Amino acid sequence: YTTQAQGKPRRSAQTAMYHILQALVHWLAPILSFTAEEIWQHMPGSKAESVFLSQWYSQWKPCAHPVMNESYFEAIMKIRDAVNKAIE
Repeated sequence: YTTQAQGKPRRSAQTAMYHILQALVHWLAPILSFTAEEIWQHMPGSKAESVFLSQWYSQWKPCAHPVMNESYFEAIMKIRDAVNKAIE
């Protein structure tokens, strides 16, 4: 509300929030299915009838990120295993 309705800063922020929401709804769908479906029905733009009938959000995939490759996740899993042993 502090910038022009069609101003670049506002449109940029709205676009970023839309992409975050797209990814978040897909991530939440297996856990909070009814909530994710309700969010999906209120999201703007053309989309599948249900979040469960849609494709995974294609703008960002963790393994496509240059730092977050397969070896990165293997290291994370090793750290998780060590922490779990220490906790037990």
